[in-house]
Amino acid sequence: MQKSYSSNYLKIYSWKGLSIILNMFSMFIVVPQLTSRPTVYGIYMLCVSTAIFLSYADIGFVGAGFKYSAEYYAQGDLKNEIKMQGFCSFVLTVFVSLFFLLYLAASFYPGIIIKNLGNQFEIGIASKLLLIQAIFSFTIVIARLNVIAFGIRLENYNLQKILMIGYIIKILSVFYFFRGIHYDIVGYFLFGKIVELVGGSIGFLYIKFKYHYSFRLFLRSFRFSKKIYYKTKQLALGSFYVTIMWILYYELDSVAISKFLGAEALAYFAIGLTITRFFRTMFSVVYTPFVARFNHFVGLKNYEGLRKIYIKVINCTMPLIVFPVISVLILRKSLVLSWVGSDYLVSVNIVLFLVLASIFAFINNPTSIIIKALEKIKQLYLINTIMAITYWLGIFITIKFWQVDSFAIFKFVTLFIAAIFYLIVSLNFLKMSFLQFFKKIILPFVFPASFLIISLLIIEPFLPITKGKLNLLIVVLAGAIFSSLSLFLYYLLSKEFQLNMKNLFTDVFANKSTIEKIRRQVG
Repeated sequence: MQKSYSSNYLKIYSWKGLSIILNMFSMFIVVPQLTSRPTVYGIYMLCVSTAIFLSYADIGFVGAGFKYSAEYYAQGDLKNEIKMQGFCSFVLTVFVSLFFLLYLAASFYPGIIIKNLGNQFEIGIASKLLLIQAIFSFTIVIARLNVIAFGIRLENYNLQKILMIGYIIKILSVFYFFRGIHYDIVGYFLFGKIVELVGGSIGFLYIKFKYHYSFRLFLRSFRFSKKIYYKTKQLALGSFYVTIMWILYYELDSVAISKFLGAEALAYFAIGLTITRFFRTMFSVVYTPFVARFNHFVGLKNYEGLRKIYIKVINCTMPLIVFPVISVLILRKSLVLSWVGSDYLVSVNIVLFLVLASIFAFINNPTSIIIKALEKIKQLYLINTIMAITYWLGIFITIKFWQVDSFAIFKFVTLFIAAIFYLIVSLNFLKMSFLQFFKKIILPFVFPASFLIISLLIIEPFLPITKGKLNLLIVVLAGAIFSSLSLFLYYLLSKEFQLNMKNLFTDVFANKSTIEKIRRQVG
């Protein structure tokens, strides 16, 4: 293991920060082009949304594999690390094959999953997009292997460098596939998949030369292993159940909307979905490095150190999560109208509830990582079951009255319930009362958040509401500037935040001597 993770975190956040900027450029450039035809855009978003199912196809074994690979890495055991990843890649390949067949079948009969495909043009586009998704389904296997190998070393930035080039190429390709009256969404989708495959393959080769991976050992391990299965099955099958519940809660809404309300309704919902996915990308940037780091502490049985880094993570990441969310909530009307135009006015309310649901990520995300790292399977069962039942029961009761809005409203209701659960778990893990947590984390946040809300409410009536790149830039800059001012104000008012930021790259991230000392103590 290396001497310090400080530079790793700086590099991860720097490159991920660039990725977020590119993501924003994509929202500026790509989405307005695609949304010019709402029904076709809805079909495209269905394919994009259902592709996320491939990430869950491993039935929990890749997630378990990441945890144990991180522990093996902390222990310096490269051989078992590679064996673990070979087994997980095999399991993922088997189940991706099933998704390949489902996509292939849907490409011949797209009406099965998309309501109101009224003409041959729309049916043809749906068939081609689903066929492309089927062919490139197996790209996820390479992608997940890369995520594990780079992620457990906290060197995600190396993978990000490779993928960044792909992002840039895909964004620039918009000007070729959508020019004038030329609208080639099928060509754009195919080209993007090819770029993803090439980028993943380059990352796969990088692993061999950078980390001295034995591809021979990996290929020998690319099979079912009873020993690894029994090691991972409890966490994996627990994660699989959680995955099923998560899919029911978070990923099936696009399919349900397209099936029961049609592609146009999905297009309106997709605007809010695109914004929340941007936030999910941002949250991933913030929290992904800590998945491996938390498991390093568990692997070394340093639970006191885990508590210390956990509370610092909550304190340091809360303003990064909450301030941008507040900005989008208040400026949502100007944002939507300047971005995709008045045709999507109905999306404003959808954005309200979908984005509001994201505000709980500062407690939900790190606590869910802790629960998985500590293998608290029953807690995972409980909260994810409650989320799935609450979400779909609420939609079933209200969809006749609220239509597509019911999906957004109950997304918020469900995550609010989850936040209460995660807060209780967090307080128990930290051995802290709610009053102590409130004084230490929440109270210093009240004034900066109030400043942000009042400031944005004052300027919101003066912001543009007509579609245009310059208008969208003005709205985004307004939110970014006042969020940054609020962050600075929070820094001045929170001594805890000041201390944590100053010590972030010294106390929080263990150096080599500390790890070696812990290793000697535990074994």
